[in-house]
Amino acid sequence: MAAQHASPARLLGRPVEAVAVPRHEWEAMLISKGFPPASALAFAEMFDGFNSGHIAFDGEMETRYGKVTLETALKACLGKRH
Repeated sequence: MAAQHASPARLLGRPVEAVAVPRHEWEAMLISKGFPPASALAFAEMFDGFNSGHIAFDGEMETRYGKVTLETALKACLGKRH
């Protein structure tokens, strides 16, 4: 997992640290990052579903692996900024 954390830091040219966000701050945090309020609410509710076990995968699905690295995907997300 360390390699995954190294990619964002390398692309941004600065350290990157994962930070736990308290549940009561999720929607405001997502909105502050550019999510429309309705989308922020939907994502928060989805995360609640995963965390509670209400949304779960049955384990019968096929796992597929692509050839795109995390770094390549992050570069696409960052666009021309980096």
